[in-house]
Amino acid sequence: MTVSSGLAFTPSYNASKAAIHLLTESIRLQLADTTVKVVELVPPSVQTELMPGHQENEHAMPLGDFIAEVMALLEGNPDPHGK
Repeated sequence: MTVSSGLAFTPSYNASKAAIHLLTESIRLQLADTTVKVVELVPPSVQTELMPGHQENEHAMPLGDFIAEVMALLEGNPDPHGK
């Protein structure tokens, strides 16, 4: 599993997140005929201490809710393309 960012799809964000996204897609294609599943986690805005004031951001997802949702998705055997 790789962790990217929704901002990887905008030109104003650091190219490293876009590189992770493209690397994930490439690995997924290379392993398409195997039993290995490649999953990319693209988190929304989450209330964390990583950025000042972000933990109180009412528009960001509470960290506990985010963790619970990610774990439920992973336990549900996710499809990388949301199908």
